[in-house]
Amino acid sequence: MRTLLLSIPYYFINTLHSEFLPPIHLLYLSTFLNNKGYETEIEDISAKFGIQRTKEEITKFKLDFQTWVESKPDKFDIIGLSCYTSFQYLATIDMAHIIKKLFPEISIVVGGYHASAIPNDFLFKDSPIDYCVIGEGETAMLKIVEAESKGLIISKIVNVKPIFDINLNHEIDFSVLKDWSKYYYHYDYLSRGCPYGCTFCMESVKNERRWRNLTIDNALRKLDKSVSHVSEMKLKNQNLIMLNDANFGMDKKWLKELLTEIIKRNYPVSFFASPRIDNLDFEILELMRDAKFSIDIPVESGSIKILEMMNKTTNPNDYLSTASQLIKHANQIHLPFHTHWIFGFPGETKETINECYDYMQENHIDNKYGMTEIFLFKLYPGSWIYNNWQSAKKLGAEWLIPEYWKYEIDIDEHEYNIHPSFNLKNKELINIVNTHIKPFGMEINKIAINNHDVCCSTLKQENAPWII
Repeated sequence: MRTLLLSIPYYFINTLHSEFLPPIHLLYLSTFLNNKGYETEIEDISAKFGIQRTKEEITKFKLDFQTWVESKPDKFDIIGLSCYTSFQYLATIDMAHIIKKLFPEISIVVGGYHASAIPNDFLFKDSPIDYCVIGEGETAMLKIVEAESKGLIISKIVNVKPIFDINLNHEIDFSVLKDWSKYYYHYDYLSRGCPYGCTFCMESVKNERRWRNLTIDNALRKLDKSVSHVSEMKLKNQNLIMLNDANFGMDKKWLKELLTEIIKRNYPVSFFASPRIDNLDFEILELMRDAKFSIDIPVESGSIKILEMMNKTTNPNDYLSTASQLIKHANQIHLPFHTHWIFGFPGETKETINECYDYMQENHIDNKYGMTEIFLFKLYPGSWIYNNWQSAKKLGAEWLIPEYWKYEIDIDEHEYNIHPSFNLKNKELINIVNTHIKPFGMEINKIAINNHDVCCSTLKQENAPWII
């Protein structure tokens, strides 16, 4: 029973630059199945065929992918497609149709955030897809592989308990991917899960939300191996390892012990991580600086009203006060950081934008270590606000392109496709962001990027403003 795992390209988006990241989630899946005695192979289709920015490039990709599938000499019983986000939906369906047409006997499995959020998007009448995995993939894929090997019939929607103790599956086999030189930097995870309920976030689709961490010894073993791997595999950026945990360092005691050990090891690389504001304090910031970290400080909004609707915190006043103190301290101790800001959340008005803008200015003026990341709100399937859109409609929010992931449109151009409130429409919001918020962010970033050489070196080379 042989399984082929494929990454999925994005259509249209990622027009700023074209750096590819390794499909680490597929390495975890592959290693888990291999350890259970099942043979696997990974092909990174996104990196292999590049980015499709136009309809003509999409047509060419489908032809090229079909030729590639036809030429595969190996026989696989199962092919897994990783539809990580909704922006990969069309490519996932296209690839599944091509595979099923050429090899109807092969079972096709799809997983990822979109599959977990809306499984029926993949299991329509005459769909080429046989199974849809909900949540984390290891135990679900094992169930499918075992059923297929024994000729058993199971549900098309596979929702089983994932691995709770991630220490049982923390080793990954880097050799499954043959060519690492195409990737920009290495990333990995030291924990899984986030129990918080931010209303814009897709983590809510996971079937296990509890925070689960590696032991300190296992985390350090993983970092030891990753640091050696980055150098041996000749990644483009050999000076950075991203720790992409959904909630990095939720346990402060664990985080402080980990950072202390990282400092002792004095790794020849830097790290980047995204902790929550309520998981940080001054001691942790200082340890992160000494451990050669850059970090996110994800404020999201400077408006109390919007923070409440985002369910970012139960006490917005204390939250914003704490964020200000952390930003100030990070700047004082020379810890590079990025602040996150989301504009256009349902219920946004000109007043809430001004509140956020004032807060941004107050906290980024004379700030030489803080980059800004400015986002327009995206409505992700599976998020609380998506599942409770009626509450947004009461505020005057209107979704202009329902099921946008099913259309061949430029996602960058249409990334913001709602009216946020009765008093603020789409065009007016975009005009405010483009004429006031982004120019401010760009001026701030021109100064701060000089202290972000490790994590933002490519953006600096491309003269990118780091405005998203």
